[in-house]
Amino acid sequence: MHKTLAFGLLAMGLPVWAGRPVSTDDASVNDRGICQLEGWVDRANDARHSHIAPACGVYDGLELGAEWDLPAPASVAQHGISASLKWAPEFLGWNGWRFGAKAGLVTEKAFGETERHFGHWTALALASYPINDRWTIHLNLGHSHPQIPVEKATTYGGALVYAINDRTMAFAEWQGDSRTPATRVVGVRWWLLSDVLGLDLTTSEGNATPHSRGWGLGLGWYGLHF
Repeated sequence: MHKTLAFGLLAMGLPVWAGRPVSTDDASVNDRGICQLEGWVDRANDARHSHIAPACGVYDGLELGAEWDLPAPASVAQHGISASLKWAPEFLGWNGWRFGAKAGLVTEKAFGETERHFGHWTALALASYPINDRWTIHLNLGHSHPQIPVEKATTYGGALVYAINDRTMAFAEWQGDSRTPATRVVGVRWWLLSDVLGLDLTTSEGNATPHSRGWGLGLGWYGLHF
């Protein structure tokens, strides 16, 4: 699993259901009984979002995930909790491509509110292709359906990942929807423990808002058993 969420998705108001460090999701899941735990902080201007996101393989080709988004200061954004189900079985492949699907929903609570409410749901089609032993491409296409129908949108994402060596990877990606211009993200990951503990750094810039550069720092722990 290569993957979170860069600040670009926060700027566009899209769900926070991807892993670190690449926001474009890959067409693979954790094996049954294997979990991962990711945490990261995204900052832009005067806002900061802290995230905690566990995900576990619950059946062959099926993964259950969750995420807590904690904004600071709490008055600047919704406090979101999301849940997602990702399906990417081994038989969904063709000529080296791997395919999958992901669905999720978000509940939100604004500053000063006492109860949570439904925020939006999202459905995604996923595709991944290893170009060679160094380069991999990931593509997403889906639909975001918030509580306000006029704000529903087609969403898309694309990422190109380069394995510099066994311990380091770099990537560039584009994330957007049919209502707003795309956000550009670049980042790197260093494996502190190979394929087990990863440290990553991302930076993003959105076209929809001037001077919207953001930074993210995250840590991922993989291969946990239950």
